[in-house]
Amino acid sequence: MPYWRISAVAAGLVAVALATGGTGPAPEGTIELASRGTPASHGGTFSVRARPVTGLFPGVVKPMVVTLRNPYDFDLRVTTIGGKVTDSSKRSCRPGTRTVSARPYAGRLPVVVPARSTREVGAVPIAMAADAPERCRRTTFEVLLTGRATKAGR
Repeated sequence: MPYWRISAVAAGLVAVALATGGTGPAPEGTIELASRGTPASHGGTFSVRARPVTGLFPGVVKPMVVTLRNPYDFDLRVTTIGGKVTDSSKRSCRPGTRTVSARPYAGRLPVVVPARSTREVGAVPIAMAADAPERCRRTTFEVLLTGRATKAGR
């Protein structure tokens, strides 16, 4: 059986910033997770990490376990988490439903991340199509993790 590998964007680290724009208006006080976010102006960043998924082969779905880090001095309430396979190490094997894709987040939401703590939550399942082409063998894929959080108690 061929050996396949998935890895997360930037070694699994996705930084976030206070919402100031993006794809749509975010409610006041919302923090959005995004791979190309910038640090919050008051220091520290809320982050999501994912362990790389290895041993993926055609027809298999494996969980990409998500860990959230809250550097703030207040609890955060995370309301959404998601993932999308965005790139690959081979031009001939682009991400998509016919190769590799991310499925909806599997875990409980909302989830509270206590102040100044790290918490392992659910997972983003990564799926390789049963008929994925041979040219995708030994390919590394990047996964963009996204989500939203607000100050708990709001």
